Amino acid sequence: MPPSSLALQIPARPERLARVRRQVRAFLSGQRVSACDVEAIVLALDEACTNIIRHAYGGECDAPISIDLEVTPEAITVLLADSAPRVDKDALAPGAPAATRPGGLGLHFIHQLMDAVEPLPEPDSAGNRLRLWRRRRNQDTGL
Repeated sequence: MPPSSLALQIPARPERLARVRRQVRAFLSGQRVSACDVEAIVLALDEACTNIIRHAYGGECDAPISIDLEVTPEAITVLLADSAPRVDKDALAPGAPAATRPGGLGLHFIHQLMDAVEPLPEPDSAGNRLRLWRRRRNQDTGL
């Protein structure tokens, strides 16, 4: 089975995330991705987009967030890109949940849900790219 993909671009506005969640959920379900994987991807993607809006852009705006998903028989890959000022790569490491302030658990959740969370180099002077990767789990067990 060849890879299947979905590309979305949205303005950095929280109210657009509900639509993204619906579109991603429908796309992944149509690819016969397990319910466990669908929900993990949707939650991690939502948290990552929220962090882009709040921290990279400094609040909602009309600047773009690009979302590219690829599904293969082995894994689901999400590539996120923005045009915000560069974010320190160390800021993307998860903190200990007990030490995290309220509203600061997003990175912890993303790292728990995904098998790999990788900031990627951006070829030009501005913007950030983040790759989220999750190995597909068994439909029945989630393992």
